[in-house]
Amino acid sequence: MQDAQLSRWKRLRGVDIHKELEQMLGDGAQFRGLQEPALQAIMKNKSPILVIMGTGAGKSLLFMLPARSMSTGTTVVVVPLVSLQGNLIQRCKAASISCIKWDSRQPAQVAQIVFVMPESAVSKSFGTFLDRVQGLHQLDRIVIDECHTILDSGSEFRPKMQQLGELSQRGVQMVFLTTTLRPSDEAEFCNIMKVAIPKDCNFHACTSRANIAYSVEEYDNEQTKAVKQIGGQEIR
Repeated sequence: MQDAQLSRWKRLRGVDIHKELEQMLGDGAQFRGLQEPALQAIMKNKSPILVIMGTGAGKSLLFMLPARSMSTGTTVVVVPLVSLQGNLIQRCKAASISCIKWDSRQPAQVAQIVFVMPESAVSKSFGTFLDRVQGLHQLDRIVIDECHTILDSGSEFRPKMQQLGELSQRGVQMVFLTTTLRPSDEAEFCNIMKVAIPKDCNFHACTSRANIAYSVEEYDNEQTKAVKQIGGQEIR
């Protein structure tokens, strides 16, 4: 089984990611932004990897494409939002990627991608599941999506998210994806996750949105009922 895993990693290095992308998204599909260099690092099994890309820039492709390119092996994706998890499951199914949502009440199953909430990811039952998959040499990587939310957790809000650093101790590839992790917060994040990000595994894209602007205006009591026209929409 260990030989099979080593063989899988070797095949992963040889995958034509451009061809795989076209098979997923159609002829002529091209990588955007930092997708290609980040994917190359993932396919080479580098770890840990941090990718900061804007909303809609295609971060989910970074775990979907490697999983799809191998018929065996499992990628665990920790997702902090129920709505996001549902959206990712739909997209995986549309791309012909086998996936499941972890549920401790259901018999343990294995798929190309296993989605799990942060609180479940550090539970005893999920740890047993990971032990089994890793013991079979099928656990290829653990991905933490929207990883900046770990910094928002605390004693009064989703405290178990602070325990996610335990996953980094399993010795498998770790991939962290986010849109809003500030450079000044990276040291704290790495401390919680118990990792050090190598320079060649740290991918930062520009996340500013040139089409969004903010303004603050003051009104007296009579003007508060005024209607302003902004971008074709009425704001009362």
